[in-house]
Amino acid sequence: MSRKGNGAAVDEIWVAAGTYSPGTSRVAAFRLKSGLGVYGGFDGGETARDERDPLTYPTILSGDAERDDGPDFANTGDNNYHVVISTETDPTAVLDGFTITGGHANGLEYPFDRGGGAYIHMGSPTLANCVFTGNVASARGGGLYSAWSWNWPYTPSAATLINCIFSGNVAADGGGLYNRTSATTVMNCVFSGNSATNKGGAMYNWPGSHSTVTNCTFSGNSAASDGGAMYAWGNTRPVVTNCIFWINVPQAVFDFGNTTITYSNVEGGGPGVGNIDGDPLFVDIDGADDVLGTEDDNVRLSLGSPCVDSGDNDALPSSITTDVNGNDRYVDGDLDGLAVIDMGAYELPSVLDCNENGSSDEDDIASGTSSDCNRNGIPDECEEDCNENRIADECDISEGISTDYDGNGIPDECQPDTDGDGVPDFADQCPGVDDSMFAPECVGAIPTVSAWGLIVITLLLLVTAKVFLRTPGGIPGGCHAQAQRRHVAGT
Repeated sequence: MSRKGNGAAVDEIWVAAGTYSPGTSRVAAFRLKSGLGVYGGFDGGETARDERDPLTYPTILSGDAERDDGPDFANTGDNNYHVVISTETDPTAVLDGFTITGGHANGLEYPFDRGGGAYIHMGSPTLANCVFTGNVASARGGGLYSAWSWNWPYTPSAATLINCIFSGNVAADGGGLYNRTSATTVMNCVFSGNSATNKGGAMYNWPGSHSTVTNCTFSGNSAASDGGAMYAWGNTRPVVTNCIFWINVPQAVFDFGNTTITYSNVEGGGPGVGNIDGDPLFVDIDGADDVLGTEDDNVRLSLGSPCVDSGDNDALPSSITTDVNGNDRYVDGDLDGLAVIDMGAYELPSVLDCNENGSSDEDDIASGTSSDCNRNGIPDECEEDCNENRIADECDISEGISTDYDGNGIPDECQPDTDGDGVPDFADQCPGVDDSMFAPECVGAIPTVSAWGLIVITLLLLVTAKVFLRTPGGIPGGCHAQAQRRHVAGT
């Protein structure tokens, strides 16, 4: 905690890693205040703010005071309506380095039906390095709702969002963010896996809103009606620059012709200077769980992405010099001698560090920290490695460590194997049977029987059974008589 002047006023609060809730009352919330910056991500031993690390020491503001939330928003009915509230604040009201989760704005009336994660009314706070995830609103703005005053003289909301991530938030309109006649500035932000049961999966702009969206990535968001990533209605005039819209359902942007989009990668294409339509080549668009729109999606750019060095250098203010991950902006990513900003929230770093161990890929390979079996300059642990042996699949196959009988580039042990006998289904003549019960020479070679063959076998079995049953008890005559004699003798 630091103080201004002679210690008369507190201007910063540092919050240690942990989970904090505003209280058990559903109307309780953390309230921002002008002139006060609240910062998370500390372990307790720091002496300067820039020593903190929100990724290593997450500071969580949760609407789940009872700590009983389950998957798919189970047990959230008693959560706080809003986790954070900012009313009549200016840009000196700062919230920086927090995860906001568990807000459940399911009230029957305004304002308790909007802004599950954060509710901003007549406020212009600064929200930086924050993650909004797992928040719900029955009406508007699952992650965040921003609106002007309802009464004259109208006071607009003009929040600034920098380096924030909106993931897995849900609402009827504006799953991630809802702007109602507000001038929200959004820079270096990621919107992934947010959904709307009506419109605007990631963002909804109400008439009169003039949001500015720069260097943001929208991926895996969805809406039941229109605007998987962004919906703009009426005379709203969003200005979008240096952004990526990829795999949003049913379409990237839906508006009435008032949205200006330039120097952006828009799936399906669209008018605007510098716009492109091409696979952005994200590092791993659906993450380790292979599910699009979840928290582990890696939407960083990889080498060869058309979004590298394709943005407008004048779009971001000069005060923003890094991307959402803290990498320098304005680097020469395509090595053509010109430092041009990339599209999206992540800049392809000039020094690649795919395993994020603080050492460049080149140094990792040179020092032996990482292997590079195919000599492509990428550490093997960053390549496709389905069997998790820290050797690239390509090298497993080329060096004979793994087989690849169907030639699809995937080691056979990673192919579907229904019966678990070690023989992939494509090479297994009876994939539903564990072939290991048979002699080795029969593994994978059990003959198949046609329908006519089954009929013949069935008839032979019936004939054999008939002959067998003609003798008393089904036992051959001599044996039957011998058995009777032994029974009489009591033996």
